[in-house]
Amino acid sequence: MTQLLSTNAVKAIILNDKNEFIVLQRRIDGKAGDWDLPGGLVEPNEQPAKALLREIKEELGVKVKIITPSSTWSFFRASDKKTVTAQNYICQFKGGKIKLSHEHTDYIWITPTQISNFAVKDPSFYQAIAAEFKYQPQ
Repeated sequence: MTQLLSTNAVKAIILNDKNEFIVLQRRIDGKAGDWDLPGGLVEPNEQPAKALLREIKEELGVKVKIITPSSTWSFFRASDKKTVTAQNYICQFKGGKIKLSHEHTDYIWITPTQISNFAVKDPSFYQAIAAEFKYQPQ
């Protein structure tokens, strides 16, 4: 039986007091892979904000305050040949010690223009960050 996965995702642009945001390095086949924002798929009958808080707790173990929904972007999921739409949310880091889940190998706080230095899952991610922070992507 094939598991049907949601085509809606939520992602957090978690800002610290230096206006940096966190990106996570995904673990792929046991090795360090590309970089992504914290977040994940919205489960059936789950409210997007609740899904985001659940994902942040699972992936980072920290507290955040959701400020506002922001940009959206899409990526192609090869496993089922579907397009997933991700809704970004601006969040404020409220504290806690970062404890990565088994899904990630590393994390780093970066400025918005530094994102182009990181390999990401889909190029639309670069444009979404550039639009959010109003700069021209490289």
